[in-house]
Amino acid sequence: MQEKRKLERKNFIYDIEVLDRGKPVDETGDFPVIGDMADITVEGVMLVTDDPVEESAEFHMRVPLPEEINGKNEIDFVAESICCNKTIHETIFTTGFRITKVDESNRSVILRFIEEFAV
Repeated sequence: MQEKRKLERKNFIYDIEVLDRGKPVDETGDFPVIGDMADITVEGVMLVTDDPVEESAEFHMRVPLPEEINGKNEIDFVAESICCNKTIHETIFTTGFRITKVDESNRSVILRFIEEFAV
Protein backbone atom coordinates (compact mmCIF):
# COMPACT_ATOMS: atom_id res chain seq x y z
CA MET A 1 0.00 0.00 0.00
CA GLN A 2 1.32 3.42 -0.92
CA GLU A 3 2.00 5.87 1.92
CA LYS A 4 -0.37 8.88 1.66
CA ARG A 5 1.24 11.06 4.34
CA LYS A 6 3.26 14.03 3.16
CA LEU A 7 5.01 14.67 6.48
CA GLU A 8 7.02 12.27 8.61
CA ARG A 9 5.28 11.39 11.85
CA LYS A 10 7.16 11.82 15.11
CA ASN A 11 6.74 9.98 18.41
CA PHE A 12 7.23 11.63 21.79
CA ILE A 13 9.34 11.04 24.87
CA TYR A 14 6.37 11.93 27.13
CA ASP A 15 2.95 10.36 27.57
CA ILE A 16 0.64 13.11 26.34
CA GLU A 17 -3.10 13.04 26.85
CA VAL A 18 -5.28 14.83 24.31
CA LEU A 19 -8.38 16.51 25.70
CA ASP A 20 -11.80 17.14 24.14
CA ARG A 21 -12.54 20.83 24.70
CA GLY A 22 -15.81 20.38 22.81
CA LYS A 23 -17.26 18.53 25.81
CA PRO A 24 -18.13 19.87 29.29
CA VAL A 25 -15.43 19.79 31.95
CA ASP A 26 -15.56 16.99 34.52
CA GLU A 27 -15.80 17.23 38.31
CA THR A 28 -12.10 18.10 38.53
CA GLY A 29 -12.54 21.03 36.14
CA ASP A 30 -10.71 19.34 33.26
CA PHE A 31 -11.93 18.48 29.78
CA PRO A 32 -12.40 14.74 29.20
CA VAL A 33 -9.51 12.78 27.69
CA ILE A 34 -9.98 11.56 24.11
CA GLY A 35 -6.82 9.45 24.15
CA ASP A 36 -3.04 9.41 24.31
CA MET A 37 -1.00 10.95 21.52
CA ALA A 38 0.90 8.43 19.42
CA ASP A 39 2.28 10.98 16.96
CA ILE A 40 1.61 14.38 15.40
CA THR A 41 2.39 16.59 12.41
CA VAL A 42 0.96 20.01 11.54
CA GLU A 43 -1.54 18.15 9.33
CA GLY A 44 -2.69 15.35 11.61
CA VAL A 45 -2.50 13.43 14.85
CA MET A 46 -2.79 9.75 15.80
CA LEU A 47 -4.32 8.84 19.16
CA VAL A 48 -4.47 5.62 21.12
CA THR A 49 -7.87 5.20 22.79
CA ASP A 50 -9.65 2.71 25.03
CA ASP A 51 -12.87 3.02 23.01
CA PRO A 52 -13.51 3.27 19.27
CA VAL A 53 -13.88 6.81 17.93
CA GLU A 54 -16.61 7.66 15.43
CA GLU A 55 -15.18 8.37 11.99
CA SER A 56 -15.85 11.69 10.21
CA ALA A 57 -16.54 13.44 13.52
CA GLU A 58 -15.16 16.86 14.45
CA PHE A 59 -13.15 17.23 17.66
CA HIS A 60 -11.97 20.41 19.36
CA MET A 61 -8.68 19.19 20.78
CA ARG A 62 -6.37 20.51 23.45
CA VAL A 63 -2.87 19.16 24.01
CA PRO A 64 -1.40 20.13 27.39
CA LEU A 65 2.33 20.65 26.91
CA PRO A 66 5.00 19.16 29.19
CA GLU A 67 6.78 22.55 29.13
CA GLU A 68 5.85 26.05 27.99
CA ILE A 69 6.54 26.74 24.31
CA ASN A 70 6.30 30.24 22.82
CA GLY A 71 4.50 31.38 25.97
CA LYS A 72 1.84 28.65 25.68
CA ASN A 73 1.10 25.70 27.96
CA GLU A 74 -1.24 23.97 25.52
CA ILE A 75 -2.07 23.58 21.84
CA ASP A 76 -5.65 23.99 20.59
CA PHE A 77 -6.92 22.88 17.19
CA VAL A 78 -9.88 21.26 15.45
CA ALA A 79 -9.51 17.85 13.84
CA GLU A 80 -11.69 15.37 11.98
CA SER A 81 -11.45 11.66 12.73
CA ILE A 82 -10.64 9.81 9.53
CA CYS A 83 -9.97 6.23 10.60
CA CYS A 84 -10.28 4.10 13.72
CA ASN A 85 -8.70 0.65 13.97
CA LYS A 86 -8.58 -2.01 16.65
CA THR A 87 -5.03 -2.96 17.63
CA ILE A 88 -3.85 -6.47 18.46
CA HIS A 89 -5.18 -5.77 21.93
CA GLU A 90 -8.95 -6.18 21.96
CA THR A 91 -9.57 -3.05 24.05
CA ILE A 92 -7.15 -0.58 22.43
CA PHE A 93 -7.77 1.44 19.27
CA THR A 94 -5.74 3.81 17.13
CA THR A 95 -7.51 6.74 15.53
CA GLY A 96 -6.14 9.06 12.86
CA PHE A 97 -7.28 12.67 12.73
CA ARG A 98 -6.80 15.33 10.06
CA ILE A 99 -6.21 18.78 11.55
CA THR A 100 -8.80 21.02 9.90
CA LYS A 101 -8.42 24.28 11.84
CA VAL A 102 -5.33 25.58 13.57
CA ASP A 103 -4.25 29.19 13.90
CA GLU A 104 -0.70 30.27 13.12
CA SER A 105 0.25 30.60 16.79
CA ASN A 106 -0.77 27.00 17.57
CA ARG A 107 0.80 25.77 14.32
CA SER A 108 4.12 27.33 15.37
CA VAL A 109 3.86 25.65 18.78
CA ILE A 110 3.19 22.27 17.11
CA LEU A 111 6.36 22.68 15.04
CA ARG A 112 8.46 23.62 18.10
CA PHE A 113 6.84 20.80 20.12
CA ILE A 114 7.91 18.31 17.45
CA GLU A 115 11.45 19.77 17.31
CA GLU A 116 11.95 19.71 21.07
CA PHE A 117 10.14 16.57 22.24
CA ALA A 118 9.88 14.15 19.29
CA VAL A 119 12.18 11.24 18.60
